[in-house]
Amino acid sequence: MYGSIFIGMYQLDHFYASPTVTQFDKNYREWIGTMPAATFCFRDRFDRTRALEYISRNNLSSVDDTEHIKYILALFQALVNVTVSDFSALAPFIFNDNNNVNITPSLLSAPLSEVDILSVVSAMHPQHEVAINSFDPTYNDLQIKQVITERGICYTLNAPLSQLQRSTDSKEETHKIPITCTYSKNQCYMKIDTYESTMSYLLHSPYELATNDVQFAVMDETDELVESYMVLETVASERLRDLSVKQRSCVFHDENYQGSHLYSYNLCVMRCRAARALELCHCRPHFYPFIDGPACTIAGLRCLGKQPSWHDKQPCRCLKPCTEIVYYVMSASRTHWAADGGIPFKQKASFRWEMIQPKTRLRRDVLFTFEDLLVSFGGGIALFVGKDLMAFAEFPIFLITEALQRTIASIK
Repeated sequence: MYGSIFIGMYQLDHFYASPTVTQFDKNYREWIGTMPAATFCFRDRFDRTRALEYISRNNLSSVDDTEHIKYILALFQALVNVTVSDFSALAPFIFNDNNNVNITPSLLSAPLSEVDILSVVSAMHPQHEVAINSFDPTYNDLQIKQVITERGICYTLNAPLSQLQRSTDSKEETHKIPITCTYSKNQCYMKIDTYESTMSYLLHSPYELATNDVQFAVMDETDELVESYMVLETVASERLRDLSVKQRSCVFHDENYQGSHLYSYNLCVMRCRAARALELCHCRPHFYPFIDGPACTIAGLRCLGKQPSWHDKQPCRCLKPCTEIVYYVMSASRTHWAADGGIPFKQKASFRWEMIQPKTRLRRDVLFTFEDLLVSFGGGIALFVGKDLMAFAEFPIFLITEALQRTIASIK
């Protein structure tokens, strides 16, 4: 009896601790590839004309006060260049050597002291000309979306999750399903052309967001770049949804987890950082518009600037997603177009990325189901007791039947 109990407890621990398995899948001829998302940030993020219009529209300064306007323009340009890990651009405005405020009284007065930083950095961004080209002409009309990232204002393409990072209250629909490509029928590629612009970029999973922790590649305004990517994809069986998050140690992208209906690893890290900022300075930075809570003003950013470890992701206990797509650069070629005396026509930067069909991928599946657990209980009892579960199930039925027969006999 003790042996059957021991085996039963061991199998129960196995069911709750590690009922899943990750294995190789090699039936690549039937696979459909998922094109990566692109997040790119322009180096030129400040438009002086738009900044002056914003100041006038929001009555932030008198038209005659040129010194004050000049000061506000410098402050706005500093806000545009702030990232989650670097507040140094604001140092001349809100810090001195003693970490005390160094802002003029007029600058601290309303409405400038309470200005919405997200609306400022979004309104200051110049309009850049961008053209999209792809393996399917249907996707050539896709619009890039302006978003607020941990690096400031950027743009995304083929990134459904970026709807959480919208820098404005626009009701414009986001492409909710990532672009897919059948490897056997198409040369899977996409291309972005920008004109007279220098930008940094990152290709990542459409079900993920770009953070400041990953280094972006830089492309100059006359570069022509072609890169080939290999995909390492992890898919998951639908049976995993029957297990708890603790059992499978992963979360599905569309699963309601910790109060959110969308999940990714980087999104979890962002929520953790925002919670840390709310705890330390009682406001959320403008990088996280999807988080509830009061937005940080200039004073709030000053408070965060005194907490250099607020964005550290080490304390964040974030689980990996159950399905994952990782892209690796296999080859890259860069051509820098230049001419003596300058290029006499409009300068264009071009970035083309191509997908190489993978031959293997990973699959998460359930190795030890609840039905297997019941079978193991029966096997343990049969081994050590000499009876199976059916015999034990029939025993109370036998007792009830015997009691009823005796009762009927006594009545007669």
